[in-house]
Amino acid sequence: IESVSESKYDLSPEILMENAGALSAREIQMTFLPEISKGQVIIICGPGNNGGDGLVTARHLLGLGIKNILVYLILDLNKQSALGQKQFLRTKAQGVQVFEVNQKLDPTAEQNISQATLIVDALFGIGLNKPTGGIYAEVISHINSSEASVVSLDIPTGLSAMTGIALGFAVQANMTLTYG
Repeated sequence: IESVSESKYDLSPEILMENAGALSAREIQMTFLPEISKGQVIIICGPGNNGGDGLVTARHLLGLGIKNILVYLILDLNKQSALGQKQFLRTKAQGVQVFEVNQKLDPTAEQNISQATLIVDALFGIGLNKPTGGIYAEVISHINSSEASVVSLDIPTGLSAMTGIALGFAVQANMTLTYG
């Protein structure tokens, strides 16, 4: 989609990401207000452009007046996509609390996820082509154990976009926001 968007319509991946994040934030606000005004919103981002979508969503939720947002980046910042890195810097500059997780969730992160009102899954989008394992499986397990409502961006992390079948551990989302 991005290549056609760029070649035919001159829409860069950055514009598409910004639009996806803005629309996600509005849909989340409309669907989950007033709960998200009172409880914690956790946005869990991965290393690719799906993680960038999550970071943009965090910025736009903040702009809509949702102040209780925590972002967990499950990655090594040196392995983040260039566009994801740019969104990381923008999100931090706007004052959203962003925590990097490389190897394992710390007890505070585990507690925050378990007590969240809403979790936004922006770990992996439609490009996932191998089973989730390691830190990603751990994070997915914590998301699925939480009593929070879960919104996935693009597709629930862990599902194959080609078959819809779980590739190892998969997020159990209450709602999925897709873009095209």
